[in-house]
Amino acid sequence: DRVSAYSRADAAERRQLERLVYRQLRLTELQSSMKPDGSNGLDVAELTTRELPEEVEGVREMESEWADFRLRSTRELKRRELDQLISVLNSIDRRRDADRALSQWLNRQVEKFRDRGYEWQLRLADEFLHASTRWKNPDHRAQGILYLKRAWKSAAKEAPEAVTEIEERLGHLDQFRLNNRWMTAEQIEQLPAVRTARAARAGLVVGGMSMKQAGEIQGIPSRRVRMASLRHVDDVWIYGERGHSRLIIRLRRGISEADDAATVVEVRQMSGIR
Repeated sequence: DRVSAYSRADAAERRQLERLVYRQLRLTELQSSMKPDGSNGLDVAELTTRELPEEVEGVREMESEWADFRLRSTRELKRRELDQLISVLNSIDRRRDADRALSQWLNRQVEKFRDRGYEWQLRLADEFLHASTRWKNPDHRAQGILYLKRAWKSAAKEAPEAVTEIEERLGHLDQFRLNNRWMTAEQIEQLPAVRTARAARAGLVVGGMSMKQAGEIQGIPSRRVRMASLRHVDDVWIYGERGHSRLIIRLRRGISEADDAATVVEVRQMSGIR
């Protein structure tokens, strides 16, 4: 029994036994201080961690009871309270409950604010972008961008002075307004005008360039071949001599268009053509 074990123990073992008895008694006392609804569970868990750091499982149970209490009113929580709830749920491996709570809370914000003016659209954007930054869900980032775009559209009518600021925020999220639509920087880079301008600066001929641009970059071809169909006229410019590496540039224009209306449709480097 414990009394016999204690009497036979040395000083170090007695300290361990004393600590064990204290832990059991103190844990029971702390557990009895929990309110029936679990509302003070987090406070009791913090106190238990300070006094009895060994009682990991007991602390986990207290935190879980507190989380259950909070989950009953998820939709009405403030953002700070929600963040705290999700952090606790994740720490005790209740990630599904954490995801569900976040989804319910965000849906509630949408219900409250989606049909209001641009300032409320901004608020929704802030909530989704905060969730994206804090909890790393790309879907929340996409939703945040969507509500920023809605705010931009509403602000154009309600508060034109706010449009520039919203555009700047979207720019930080890789969203830019061009040609009456929103595009990413990568999409803009792929536009023919942007791509050809960049290639021209580098001294390269690429598809989409005009005949004038191609001639200015590459110079006069060694040979030209013209081919016509019912709808198009193709001019093939050949640079280099037979038997050596040659550059082939094919330009196309409509059958009724002037020569200088042709644009580059193909660029090929060919080796050893005979």
